[in-house]
Amino acid sequence: MQKFILKQVSQIKVYAKFFFHQESSSPEVHAEYVWRNYISPHLKTNGGEISRVAIVAHSYGGCVVLHLVSFIISLICKDN
Repeated sequence: MQKFILKQVSQIKVYAKFFFHQESSSPEVHAEYVWRNYISPHLKTNGGEISRVAIVAHSYGGCVVLHLVSFIISLICKDN
């Protein structure tokens, strides 16, 4: 699996990985998988270098983002 820089603005690098995973049964499940395995481990709260995450979505992607926010809140509440 190759990782490459899509775009670099100032000190921000945007990476993309192409993969298929069985946990992609729905867009919502896929978003949870990507959050848990690719984004969350790199957050500053988990010892990583990322302090902010921006998501741009349209159409049904907006519904997926709302689901993801609910999922993240449930993770935070479970940890506390």
